[in-house]
Amino acid sequence: MAAHRTFQHITCMLLLISARMSALSTTPRRVFITGAGGQTGQALFRKFLDRDDFAPVGAVRTDESKRALVDSGVPTEAVVVVDVTDAARVREACRGCEAFFIATS
Repeated sequence: MAAHRTFQHITCMLLLISARMSALSTTPRRVFITGAGGQTGQALFRKFLDRDDFAPVGAVRTDESKRALVDSGVPTEAVVVVDVTDAARVREACRGCEAFFIATS
């Protein structure tokens, strides 16, 4: 039940963000999502992937997590392996992104 509410909350949040960010733009908006290999982060990441008005970048901790996402059909260019404690690497990975979602534990 709690997981269902979490997904409903994610969907509502995505709709609000979409309305605000896409109101004046025809170009897909880049968003950066940490924890894209985890349960909540992956749910959020996949919601963004399903929409044409967003170009999400999913951050994962390991090559194995990236491989699992790619093997499940996620485009390889949409996933980056990054240590979120490395500020320079995070800046590089999220360059051009207009929003930043932290979904890590």
